[in-house]
Formats: sequence, structure tokens, C-alpha cells
Amino acid sequence: MFGTDLYRSNCTVPVENYRFPHLMRQAGYFTSNNSKTGYHTSDAKRGIDLAWSEQGKNATYRSAERKEGQQKGEKPLKQVGTLFTPDTILRWHRQLVASKWDYSNRKKKEI
Repeated sequence: MFGTDLYRSNCTVPVENYRFPHLMRQAGYFTSNNSKTGYHTSDAKRGIDLAWSEQGKNATYRSAERKEGQQKGEKPLKQVGTLFTPDTILRWHRQLVASKWDYSNRKKKEI
């Protein structure tokens, strides 16, 4: 792929392929991470800076930075609700079952 498998890589990941928190932050949401970020690429710092409004062991949902973001119009993700309703997931499942989806079309990973 882009060198983003399980191992460290010297590849640079194109911005359009960055993680979900980056997309949420671009949409105006406050993103926070106080856990490990395993972006094992040469541009990991850029990925972390793009993805997280606040990152580190002291990052919290109740931070002052989040409050500042709210004043600028950022929305906390908690207000968004769920991304997919159970009905949507069940509909997708029914469609996959109806099409007899069995992963046979999936590309084989080359070793």
C-alpha cells in the first residue's frame, strides 16, 4: 500500500489518505487523542498534527483547547451522534447477503 502496514516505513502518505480523525477535523470537529498513535511512516508527526486538535498524555475531551475551538465554531464529536444507524448497517448486511458476497472478489495480498 503506502508503507503503512504493520512495520515502520520511510514512505510518505499522501494527505488524501490520512486517517479518519483528520477528516473529522477538516469537517470542523475537535479531535483528541491521549493514547498511542502508531503512524509508522516517515511523516508521522505531520499525520499526528493533521489528525488531532490535541494529542498527548494530558489530552482530554474537556480541555481548554476544545472550549476555544467551540468559540471558533468547532463541534464536539459527541454532538454528532452515530455515523451509521443500526438500520443502515442491517440494510448493508442484507445487500451483501443478497449478492452472495463471500470476499472472492477481494484482491489477494502479494507476499
